[in-house]
Formats: sequence, C-alpha cells, structure tokens
Amino acid sequence: MGRKENPVVRKVPAVGRLADFQRAWRATAGLTYEDLAHATGWSASTLRNAASGRRPPRRDVARDAVTHCGGPEQEAIALWRQARYYQRLADRPRPQAPAAHLVRTVVDLAALVEELYEKNGAPSMSEVEDRTDGRLGHSTAHRLVTKRTIPADRDQFEAFLDAVEVHEPLRAQCMEAWDRVITLNGPVRVQRKVPHLWRLRQKLDLLRTVDDLVAELGVLRTMAGSPTDAEIADRTARIGGIGRWAPQTIVTQIMAGQRTVDLFFGSVLDVLGVPSDEQILWRQAGQRVLSEDRAPHELPPLGRTVTDSVEMLG
Repeated sequence: MGRKENPVVRKVPAVGRLADFQRAWRATAGLTYEDLAHATGWSASTLRNAASGRRPPRRDVARDAVTHCGGPEQEAIALWRQARYYQRLADRPRPQAPAAHLVRTVVDLAALVEELYEKNGAPSMSEVEDRTDGRLGHSTAHRLVTKRTIPADRDQFEAFLDAVEVHEPLRAQCMEAWDRVITLNGPVRVQRKVPHLWRLRQKLDLLRTVDDLVAELGVLRTMAGSPTDAEIADRTARIGGIGRWAPQTIVTQIMAGQRTVDLFFGSVLDVLGVPSDEQILWRQAGQRVLSEDRAPHELPPLGRTVTDSVEMLG
C-alpha cells in the first residue's frame, strides 16, 4: 500500500480545484501514480506535483493525467486555464479589463487583448505562431500581449483570436469592440480598414443641416418598414426594457433632428436596425449638426458681452 497523499494546497482555489479533478479521476480509474506514469509517459513525480495544488502543471500534463483515467479532455483543459489564469493573477496582480461590449478606447482594447491571452492560459509565443500558421509572428504577438500595441487591422485581430481560442458569441463581441475603438479613436488610414464604417462616416460627414439629418433618419425609418413615431416608441420598450423606453414625444423630437445625444437616441436607432458600432457615428454626426445649426442663432445673455460668452464656451 502506498503512502498517504498530502492534502491539496488551496492557496489559489482554482489550482486546488484542478488538483481535485485529477485526483478524483485517478481514484475512479484505480491507478497509482506509477501506473499513470507508465500510461502517459510523464514521471510519477511530475504527475504527483501536478495534482498537489501548489502550482498549475503544464497543460498537456493536466490533460493526460485526466484523459488516461477516462476523464473528459475539454473539462480538464477548462479547469487548467482557470488555474493558470488565477495563478498568474496572484503572481502579478493587474486591473480588471473591461468586458468586450464596454470597450471604448485604445487602452481598453489593449487590456482586453491581454485578458483574452491570460484567460487562454498565456500560451508561449511559439504556440501563438503555430496556432495561426504563421499569420501572427513572435514579435507581433509579444507586442500585443504586453499592451505595447493593438491589432493593426481586422485580419490581425482575427488571427489573435484564433491563437487564444476565442469562439462565438464572444468572438463577435471582440470584433465589434475593435471596430468601435477604431471608429472612435483610430487614424484615417486605420479607419479605412473597416469598410462599412468608413463608408458610413464619409456619408454622415456630408450632413450640414438639421434637414440633412432628418432626411437620413427618414431613410432609416423607410428601411425599417416605415414605423410611425408611436410604433417606434412601443418597440423601444420591447427591445430595451423600461429603462430605455423612449416616449412618443421624444421619438418625434429625435426624428425631427432635435435631440441626438442621449440614451433615447440609441433606443430609437436600435429600433431602426442600426448596429451598435454604427450608432457611435450617428451620435457624433447628430451632435455636430445640432451644434453647428444652433451656433449662428445663439445670442449672448443680456448684460454679458460676446467675449464673455466665448470665454464660457472655452
């Protein structure tokens, strides 16, 4: 009879859970570490350390320790990723990255890239290159995961998502995040790499008056089936819930080009079928048109000079 195994170390709970999983499947299979070593090719001491809970083992060690006992490979890998993620987080604490749908800035996107890499178990740069068939080289991958740069274009980001094994629906959210960041912050040469957003921006940049804006909103209404203001208001409640319900009076104001910068504008655009990344451009265009339209008609308050008003506006 072998010596009794030491209790699992639980300093990092996720690492302890992975150790428990390995031990449970080895017990189910009725194997000793020596038996498992013979089956897997790993040494008994390596397998014993892998199930100790002190540190996460290599991915292939954890996988083999479970699958050779009849356990599920994907669950073993998922537990290994969690163990590796939380161990690295314990070793080097860092601020939490925003969720993909909340990413708005270049800094946000860089943090998201790092988070996706860490959640995949922080594979080596050689692994990253192999998983992408060379589409993402060592140096580029390293610059991405260390937040020195963001993906240069959609193809490079797609390659990175392949490397860190991001699947739907998160994959689509990540690509929307890249589009959104480039739309809001990217230079023109990069924005052109998102063709549908670039074309929309060019079109909206031509809007000069409220009448122009109203005409374009009318096109959206027609494409959405020509709903009335009352129907749009009703649909905002059904799509976004009571928190994003736009009353009919507000819908009328929006469709007349009188308000474009608040939450209600987003609700109406949702009803009219405008994707979230395109809504940013609509909001920017609406704000610009309204500010340009009002500027010539606004007079300084009585008792103040024009100079005073300019100073107040910065």
